[in-house]
Amino acid sequence: MPPAGKGSLGAMNESHETGTLRDYLGVLRRRRLLIVLTTLVAVGASLAYSAAKEPSYNATATVSFQDPTKQAGALIGTPQPDLFPQGEAAAGAQIVTSANVVNAVSQQPGVNLTPAELRGKVSAQVDTDSNLVSIKTTDKDADQAARLANDFAIQTRLATRKAARKFFEQAANSIDDKPVNRPVKVRLKTLAAVADPVQIFRPAAVPATPTSPQPLRDGIIAGLLGLLIGIGIAFLRESLDRRLTDSHQVQHEVGLPLVGYVRNEAMGMAGWSANGGPGVNEQELEAFRILRTNVDFLADNGQLRSVAVTSSLPGEGKSTVATWYAYVNAVAGRRTALVECDFRRPVMADRFGEPRSPGLSDYLGGDAGPDDVLRSVKVSGPQAVDVLPVIPAGENRFQPAEMIRSSRFRDFLAEVTEAYDLVVLDSAPLLPVGDTLELLPQVDGVLLCVRLNQTTREQAVAAKSALEHLPPKPTGLVITGMKSGSEDDYYGYYSYTASGSPDSVAG
Repeated sequence: MPPAGKGSLGAMNESHETGTLRDYLGVLRRRRLLIVLTTLVAVGASLAYSAAKEPSYNATATVSFQDPTKQAGALIGTPQPDLFPQGEAAAGAQIVTSANVVNAVSQQPGVNLTPAELRGKVSAQVDTDSNLVSIKTTDKDADQAARLANDFAIQTRLATRKAARKFFEQAANSIDDKPVNRPVKVRLKTLAAVADPVQIFRPAAVPATPTSPQPLRDGIIAGLLGLLIGIGIAFLRESLDRRLTDSHQVQHEVGLPLVGYVRNEAMGMAGWSANGGPGVNEQELEAFRILRTNVDFLADNGQLRSVAVTSSLPGEGKSTVATWYAYVNAVAGRRTALVECDFRRPVMADRFGEPRSPGLSDYLGGDAGPDDVLRSVKVSGPQAVDVLPVIPAGENRFQPAEMIRSSRFRDFLAEVTEAYDLVVLDSAPLLPVGDTLELLPQVDGVLLCVRLNQTTREQAVAAKSALEHLPPKPTGLVITGMKSGSEDDYYGYYSYTASGSPDSVAG
């Protein structure tokens, strides 16, 4: 628990503004379930898709191309250097998917596909490193994929051979039959008979595994995409969610010294047991002991004699904090009184199993005396006082703000403050009603409760603004609703000390 005071507050504010990485990690921690769920959904969808998708196999045959005109040049005696073999390969790749080749493949035995269907199953790509052409075919049957790739390679070779030989035949026929031209004409005639510019470099083999789907690969890719999408959604939700989710945000928005944490399990706790023991375990009770110590540091001169506990809206744990703050002070031997000033939603009588009426409102209305409204709750402990006086709100709720503003209430508060070392007042929330605004100028100190994952930034700022319009006095921040295992959960330290000797337990 950091010590309460302006120094720790300033350091925390600075940390909030400069610790951007910490803020990002905090978002991931708070939204981890959303991120995990999004990732699992993506992986599950990928596996379902893979299970439903029909397998697809790829087979590849490799061929090489040579320009037949270079063969003619070599025979004529003027060979040309092959400076751009990739150009030949690129031109050859177009031949693979030409209409002549596709139609020829569609007429092969065992190929029950139309030319249009074949075009969707074949592609030709030039290998820039070797200048070879890869003929790739896709089919749901592995044997069919390999057969199609080889058929395309064979038909490409035949079509290219036919075109090359026709070229040489026409070239030979175009030369005059003169004695000087006869050697060239003979060579061209020879090429017209044997030219074969396409060679099958590597025939296609039957693929052993399908190219698609690949559940493992697809699942990994889907998981990574799901993770990224989940992180994006988490940050989007965080930007749209106005609730305060960690103590650093609360302190930054409220700007008050932090005096205590209350874990979520302690919210709305009942009162004492019949023997005066607390209805809460020692780990929870230790948080209220820390609260008691830190509140004492709020006062510049001496001890606060009257402390009001409030919140911005209902349901933020102010009654729980008031009850147990009074209890730990009584256990410490301090003569403490607990007064319920929330006339609109009283809970003290029910928590202690006492009758609601008569209470403080009945006394302020003149319908009951001091002895009638006082309840005594037994307290036990080595240094504890005998009882904790508790004054419930009562049943009369007519004009609560006017009752608190009345001279009779001021006199009542002066009398109980004089009679006890500490008076703890459970007051109404600040924002919905004006009761607490009438009460706070009459007390020595204030505790403002802010509940994580419930109070919004706007509500916290509004509560801060309301306090700033009142006369300045020691005011502390109590963060409630903290989840077990969170970054600010220091309860584990008590569990560690409690596992050792009894003397090691702080108390």
